[in-house]
Amino acid sequence: MQQPVESSPAPPCAVAAGGRLTHLADLDALAAGDLGVFFFADVRPLMGVAGLLDWHLGGQLSRALSSGALSGMAQEQTLMATDGRLGRRRLFCFGLGIATAWQPGLGAAAAAAAAQAIERAGGKHWAALAPVVPHRAQVEAEFVAAARRCLAATVPILCC
Repeated sequence: MQQPVESSPAPPCAVAAGGRLTHLADLDALAAGDLGVFFFADVRPLMGVAGLLDWHLGGQLSRALSSGALSGMAQEQTLMATDGRLGRRRLFCFGLGIATAWQPGLGAAAAAAAAQAIERAGGKHWAALAPVVPHRAQVEAEFVAAARRCLAATVPILCC
């Protein structure tokens, strides 16, 4: 007699598909205590992991961008309230400036500044959510490569 197969929960994002979010459950299963989302000032609607996170938050990021509470400009650092929608996690938002002005070296600087900001706020375990630019897939790859060089190996860098 064959034993029933039990389905297992979705794997944590840091492992799932090599750091790629495959469904919303991956975001919920993430072991990180804080999230750092990176996005550009001129890429709307939010795409990739930022878009998935925005959907999970009921459009909260989009509303903050529309109202001017967030801009996405370079060096912007904002700790956002999430009304418990991320459990006990804190959401840090980091602006990357104008996408057309993107240069590979900017990713390392942005990731390092984010790590310092989260550390100053008492964060120890966090995940970086990589930016996406339509028709420029290399931006995501360049950000991930640059962030990987400057962040601790314990910080997962997630993409969609």
